[in-house]
Amino acid sequence: MRPLLLSIILLGCGPKLAPPAAQESTPVLPAIEADVYTLAPTPPADFLVAEFAKDLPFDEALAGAAAGLAILIGENGSTGFDSADLTWACIRAGWPYPLSDMRSLSVGKDGRPEGLLAELKLQDASRAGLARARTANNDTWVYLQSEVSQPALPFSKTHALGASFSNPFETTSNVKTHLLSPSGNVLELGKEQTLNESGEWLLESHLEGVPILLAALFVDTKAPQKALLPFQEASANAESPAKLAATLLSEMHKIYFDTDQGLQRDVSLDTLARIALKGWQTGESLPAAHVRFEKLGFVREPRGEILCTGESVRACLDNLFWSIPLRKVLLSVQHKSVGVAAHQSETGQLTLMINLAAN
Repeated sequence: MRPLLLSIILLGCGPKLAPPAAQESTPVLPAIEADVYTLAPTPPADFLVAEFAKDLPFDEALAGAAAGLAILIGENGSTGFDSADLTWACIRAGWPYPLSDMRSLSVGKDGRPEGLLAELKLQDASRAGLARARTANNDTWVYLQSEVSQPALPFSKTHALGASFSNPFETTSNVKTHLLSPSGNVLELGKEQTLNESGEWLLESHLEGVPILLAALFVDTKAPQKALLPFQEASANAESPAKLAATLLSEMHKIYFDTDQGLQRDVSLDTLARIALKGWQTGESLPAAHVRFEKLGFVREPRGEILCTGESVRACLDNLFWSIPLRKVLLSVQHKSVGVAAHQSETGQLTLMINLAAN
């Protein structure tokens, strides 16, 4: 037994192995895409996010939107996105409630996002989404906050043609909900509605006139992977805002209606748009839009005049796209011609006046 005992002693006295070097932790991202719009009050899987989110009303669905945006900012930089990307990140992740705060910060790998969450204004209705995404050298953190004044029942993003869609606020009589069909029909949603058109429907709910929910429903089609319009870098926009807006509107028309027929820019409609924009800026009283259209020979419906503001042409058009009454004016398969006037303020805020007509 003695030789065996000696071997054991010698083994116990051998050189100690050095502990493994600390490894960088790979961020654990919540799902950036979901097929159900719902609240998801589950704790974060990422240990570092969990440390900073421990006192927040954390929601994984909203964190999914934050993660999608963090990936985009990490790839393109803090100036490589606009409000259109923010809206789409929420829609894609299944978050239909309005945002009240958005913050981002780039730090080194596993760096702590010091100051990112300073002076948050949280309320009882607040929900928070926090995520970090990694590039080659940095972690990009994004914080999103939303106010959920009236939670909706979960509902699917994609539907079969002819499916019945139930009102997600069916038990709340003071919430008014409307649907916009792909062809432009506005429907007040009662208990349920048959989805009888293929394409993208828009769902919008208001509580005492205040928007509380916005969602896209995709009927007989897959939800797209990207926003309707690609991001436009300011340095790449050699065109004037009016010319770029006309180009992007034509692209929106083709993509939304899945057609090769775009919109033609019309000099007469440009003139109408400039007159309307000047009148809006100065407060001058003008004849009704349809009267001005008819004087220049645009007598057929649909025809319309619409104004938007935003930090860029794309963001401005996106503001119109995600509103039921404005999308109805903006997009019609019968539109053939477009005219645009633009004004950019000293602070960079852009205003577009857009005229659309069937002939």
